[in-house]
Amino acid sequence: MPGYIPKNIITRSLGPSEKVQVDLEGPFPLVEGDTFLLCSDGLSGQVADEELGMILGSLPPREAVRSLVDLANLR
Repeated sequence: MPGYIPKNIITRSLGPSEKVQVDLEGPFPLVEGDTFLLCSDGLSGQVADEELGMILGSLPPREAVRSLVDLANLR
């Protein structure tokens, strides 16, 4: 499958450097007010992208994070 990256391979890490190279890609342009979610693989596969967007868009950040962790743990 073209573009497939196995989930068990680290392709980039933050490391100890003060400067970080960030990948910004996707079908949507970035606009002011966008929310970014940084997470471990504990959410990947457990919570669908649509669910992530719905929860992040409807709750304050602290509550959204707690809800996402709870949902992933339930699944």
